Amino acid sequence: MTKMITENFHSLVGTVPLGHFDAGKFDATCKAMRGLGFVGVYFNDIFFEAKPPETKVSASELVFADDDMVYVARPKSQLLEIRDIAGANGLSVPSSHFLQTLPPPGEPLEWIFPWHEKLLDVAALLGMKCVTTHAGSMLGLPCARYMGAKAAQFHAGTLSCSELYAAGKEAYGKERLLPDLHAVYHRLCDAAAARGMRVSVETAVSELPEISYDIERMLRFIADVGAPNLGVCVDSGHCNFEHLDIAEVVKRIGNLFFETHFHDNFGDTDSHYPVGVGTINWRETINAMVDASYGGLITFEQSNNQVNSLNWNLFLNAVEKQRTAPCVKTKETGK
Repeated sequence: MTKMITENFHSLVGTVPLGHFDAGKFDATCKAMRGLGFVGVYFNDIFFEAKPPETKVSASELVFADDDMVYVARPKSQLLEIRDIAGANGLSVPSSHFLQTLPPPGEPLEWIFPWHEKLLDVAALLGMKCVTTHAGSMLGLPCARYMGAKAAQFHAGTLSCSELYAAGKEAYGKERLLPDLHAVYHRLCDAAAARGMRVSVETAVSELPEISYDIERMLRFIADVGAPNLGVCVDSGHCNFEHLDIAEVVKRIGNLFFETHFHDNFGDTDSHYPVGVGTINWRETINAMVDASYGGLITFEQSNNQVNSLNWNLFLNAVEKQRTAPCVKTKETGK
């Protein structure tokens, strides 16, 4: 029996960049999203606001200080306002980026644990059901106090992000990287579970390509952590850029497929274009997801909500017609 597209494929979540929070602008964005049929909001910057390095902040407000900016925690009153505005417009906050999983090079592993607890408390306050992680990401890489000349080269534009990540792994210590990741994910998943949340590992990220570019290794990593609330976030743009077959990825991860980060590109850069503006085969992707009985929401990590909604529904309709079309037997084959 042919599987059919289920309601969750129509349950769309759109990315909203917050930056310096403007309640009126956010309310208008939420109203427009609801009008387009969205059910949720995704944030890449909900846990902090990036400000110039000379900004004066108290110790309680400071999340982390890089050489070129400081990350300032959003006040609880603002977080509650964001949650309430979204809710008043019929939108939930199901998930968000929770990037840094490791401490800066040279710091003990325990350095990161209080930081994770604070971010999980924010996630719980907003009602999130999942946090999205990049395996191998670490704080402090753009900082001279941790990375010396490499940080200066990065800020000068003579060292790429990928080269900085590679240097960061060397500084951190390759021999301790994987054991520390196992330990931190085990603890992070326990802490998330205590708050009723799951944790996802994003596909094809630059920080640790030896795991995230290789789906079999990613699945072994998840199995080694051994947490029932740890799964995979399929980032379509990253997969396309790194030449991973998205439909095959969906097939391989099975019931570990927790969430999507859908956006498009032409395979040359991580452009984050709306779905349908690029070379990703969305019909093939949707068919694979239906066959795999994907039960999560459809999250676009791209903020052109109108184009994403329009194109996604066009692809859904095309797949639905294909899957419901009657089979016509031929006299020659009987098939």
